[in-house]
Amino acid sequence: MLAKYNQYAVLDNGMSFAMAPQTSFIQLVKSLAEDHGIVCHNAQPVWKCSGATLEKFLALPPIKFNLIGGKGGETKEVELPKHAYMKIDPNDPGNARLLFIP
Repeated sequence: MLAKYNQYAVLDNGMSFAMAPQTSFIQLVKSLAEDHGIVCHNAQPVWKCSGATLEKFLALPPIKFNLIGGKGGETKEVELPKHAYMKIDPNDPGNARLLFIP
């Protein structure tokens, strides 16, 4: 779980990467390292992740968001599949790009 409290989300289907609240981004980076052995570090334009073998990438779970919409506070769960938040670098075996920035 990245956060247990409400955060703002802006959805844009034309993005090549997404911005995440800093606290959730830090939790994501920690989880990738501790739970999956994929270590991400700051690079431009997006973060670079080492140890991202195809086997580890395929084992990554989707990221789930509970979005609050409407005046009544209804929630809807949205799932972001692994290929939407991380991309294997075909020119750099064992490395990937994290498609989130803080």
